[in-house]
Amino acid sequence: MRSPVEVAQGCVGVSRYNFWEENSRPPSMVNCYTLIEWIFAQCGIFLPRSLIGQLYYGDPVAPDLWRPGDLLFIGDCRWGAYRDEQRAKNGVGHNGIFAGGGMVIHASSRKGTVVREGYQEFLGYDKARFRGIYRVIEG
Repeated sequence: MRSPVEVAQGCVGVSRYNFWEENSRPPSMVNCYTLIEWIFAQCGIFLPRSLIGQLYYGDPVAPDLWRPGDLLFIGDCRWGAYRDEQRAKNGVGHNGIFAGGGMVIHASSRKGTVVREGYQEFLGYDKARFRGIYRVIEG
């Protein structure tokens, strides 16, 4: 079975971004959380369909302990944000999968497709947007 990062890498430049995607057409048409849900389902791990649900599914990870397959969450003021009193007081609006080597794979609204880019570019060069990284797969 392929790892989540291997599945995600297969979507780079192939899957198209659609903000209103409701999980009916992955991997061809995705938004950030439908991409993550589909990737993990291909690996036998069934995540919630919502961004906040995915945030709660994993366990928080310290920045020096990140591993490929961990999920990164950031605030995203362009589309509004989902708020929650425990894990997302300042709002969370986007997520991606850590690919290792400082790289993140995510469905980019700016580029209209799934991309693999550096962590700083994923953040939009604004560290204040970072909301946390969560581990879904132990081991």
